[in-house]
Amino acid sequence: MHRLEMSAAAVVIAAGLLFGIDRALAPGPGRLAQGLSIGGLPVGGLAVDEARARVAELARRAAVTPLYLYSSRHRAHTRLQELGGVVDVGGAIAAAERATRKRSVGWFPSLRARWWPHPEQEIELPVHLRADQARRRLADLAAAVRVPPVNARLRLADGRLRPTPDRPGRELDADALVQRITHALRQPPGRDGLVASLEQTPDFHAWARTARPLLLNAPLRKVPAATTVADLAGIDTILATYSTSAGGSSRNRLHNLRLACQAINGALLRPGDIFSYNETVGPRNRAAGFRTAPVIIDGQLVPGTGGGVCQVSTTVYNAGLLADLQVVRRSHHTFPIHYAPAGRDATVAHGSLDLKLRNRLEHPIVLAATLDGARVTVRVYGHHADRRAVTLVRSGRRPIVWTRVVRQGDRIVRREVVSRDVYRLSRPVRPATPRRRQEGRPDAPAAPERPTPSPATVQAVAEHPASSVAR
Repeated sequence: MHRLEMSAAAVVIAAGLLFGIDRALAPGPGRLAQGLSIGGLPVGGLAVDEARARVAELARRAAVTPLYLYSSRHRAHTRLQELGGVVDVGGAIAAAERATRKRSVGWFPSLRARWWPHPEQEIELPVHLRADQARRRLADLAAAVRVPPVNARLRLADGRLRPTPDRPGRELDADALVQRITHALRQPPGRDGLVASLEQTPDFHAWARTARPLLLNAPLRKVPAATTVADLAGIDTILATYSTSAGGSSRNRLHNLRLACQAINGALLRPGDIFSYNETVGPRNRAAGFRTAPVIIDGQLVPGTGGGVCQVSTTVYNAGLLADLQVVRRSHHTFPIHYAPAGRDATVAHGSLDLKLRNRLEHPIVLAATLDGARVTVRVYGHHADRRAVTLVRSGRRPIVWTRVVRQGDRIVRREVVSRDVYRLSRPVRPATPRRRQEGRPDAPAAPERPTPSPATVQAVAEHPASSVAR
């Protein structure tokens, strides 16, 4: 019995001794366990406040360290702080404290760590990017690497319409790049092939401490062409053609006509699609390349940015009438213009007056708009089965009424009023031609692009397209 008591006492003494040694080896209150690192920065054994200060300094250095983004032959230079980067110092310290508490659980954790040490534990240093700010900062790189897609086009070869090949473009995948930057900053350089430094650095800490720039490949994505060869497969004929004369126009006005034609040229309308002139051409301002030329303001011709584009919309309108497109929206000028019959004009003003035509045919169509010399021409290409024998008939003087008559052979299959216009003034308007000595002078201040039309707007009724024979 005495020997048993002695053994028990020895066990208690040994346990107490081991406990005392374990406590002596344990990190002091408010200290982190040995073997911990945050973002590559060793913090084991440090007081929590000291570790927080060191990690905060690491975050400060990381925020201003150069970051180079590469894509093909392009390079962009930025910094973490410019991307809206936020290093979560508090979150990293909290994770280190949790790891410390976890290691203190069990029998004699400090002695176990002494003789059977825990493996080194790396605590991730959370880095968050403000996505909107990052995208704005990356806009220059996005513009540099962007390659616009090439749409399929129609060309006349050997008497037949043939499509030219389409080609996809490419653009910066901003969302993927933001994720890639965030991931790269959290991982050691070289991991997953995402990051490579000018000199090999072992971790986030070494990167930030030495201020060595990171190199990161910018992800790209393909941009499909809006019009493909498949879209043009059934287009084999010209459904309608209409031309207007721009003779006597100034160089600025001809320039505006050319820009508008270029924006429209190649527009594809599938069955049921609506062509919007304003959406297709866009704002007529200096930023878009438009110049000052005469526009109609309050019944007068005055200088204004984008002057002349109504001639293109008028030409599109007439080609659409002859191709049997449905008129969804159209407005006429204050008074007749010289380049189209009265009642067959279409005025536009971005943000208010628009020309809209719906493809009510059974197959896709393509609009081709060109300026050849001083002549604006719009052609409507489509499938031969959609060809119509269309006649436009005028009646009346006030209002001026235009009726569209669609025939199949000798039989009229549809008759519809497409416009009923009353003009405030009767004299046709011609654009003023500046004298030669004025051509080289700077443009006058831009007048608002606000032609003043009659409030009358045509709203045509949709009808099922009737079949007809080619004429």
